[in-house]
Amino acid sequence: MRQSFAPLATGHENNLNLMRLIAALCVLVSHAWPIALGPQAIEPFKATTGFSLGALSVFTFFAISGFLITASFERSTGLWPYFRARIARIYPGLIVSIALVTFILGPIFTQVSLTEYFGAAKTWQAFLGNASLLKLEYQLPGVFASNPYQTVQGSLWTLPVEMRLYILVALLGMLGLFRRPLLLVLVCGFGLFAISQSGDASFSGAHALRSLWYPGLPFFFGMGLYLARERLPSSPVIAAVLIVLAGLSISGPLGYLTMALAISYAALWLAGWHGNRSAAWLESSGRLFLRDVCLRFSRSGHGRRDQGRYGPHHQYCACCADHARSRGPVVALGRASSDACHSQATNFRADFSFQRILKWLGHWTLPRQRI
Repeated sequence: MRQSFAPLATGHENNLNLMRLIAALCVLVSHAWPIALGPQAIEPFKATTGFSLGALSVFTFFAISGFLITASFERSTGLWPYFRARIARIYPGLIVSIALVTFILGPIFTQVSLTEYFGAAKTWQAFLGNASLLKLEYQLPGVFASNPYQTVQGSLWTLPVEMRLYILVALLGMLGLFRRPLLLVLVCGFGLFAISQSGDASFSGAHALRSLWYPGLPFFFGMGLYLARERLPSSPVIAAVLIVLAGLSISGPLGYLTMALAISYAALWLAGWHGNRSAAWLESSGRLFLRDVCLRFSRSGHGRRDQGRYGPHHQYCACCADHARSRGPVVALGRASSDACHSQATNFRADFSFQRILKWLGHWTLPRQRI
């Protein structure tokens, strides 16, 4: 019997978490170079192929997100339940994480006095702007000021992109394009092409639109795989062929297109592979800790998630960057993992408490398995 992507829409939670874990570890490795050596440092994989491990992981995250968020929209009974699930998934953990970074981590690592730190307008702008996702601020006064990579919350960039893609999914769904695949492909393809050709054009919302280009393609591939889940075969042969084609065209004008398609398909095929027994073991033996270690620290430079199922706990600050300048990327990578241990339990409990508060105030949240 031919295997399709249909079972992935209703199960394989362990496998999806395993794929995120692998992708997050790759981003963690990828960012060890700029964290330790400066923004100009290039990891060996990118120097060889032109794509960093972090970029391939972004493809993976957004492909999974496109698949799951489209499924979430189709399961929702209306727009409000859909957006309620999105808000409940993003904001509770985000607010707790930003508060921890701004009011606990920042004062510990800042090189200025606490009076100057809390008296700086930038501190409060960072908290309010980042917690609301309305205006991101990636640095805090005096924090990591002597490090090669001074950003504190660089991984936040993916969350506004996620929110825009959530809105776009709702818009496409309301227009009925999920039932008209050819028109959907034309609309999404033309939109991404127009964004890619916008260049330095300056107009209201230009930056928001251009931010959809790089992660948007794998997101739409994930969306397409969900909508065609009953008809499209999930095959290792197809995955291998797409990877070979991506490798052959990696330095050409179609390099980004073929690589995004190959990684998106391969990631979702692996997530739906029934033979992946290690996923269940990994889930039961340490999912919460391992996932948080990676997601908190993996994109301290340029970027997570999601992608549909994991929350913004990963926005914890890049502590591994502190004093990493003379230690190299391997030490920075190890420090990121060890430092994450101290905050994981607190952040998870805070997120759980926020979920309970939201339920008590008005049943805002849906069950965690139904995003």
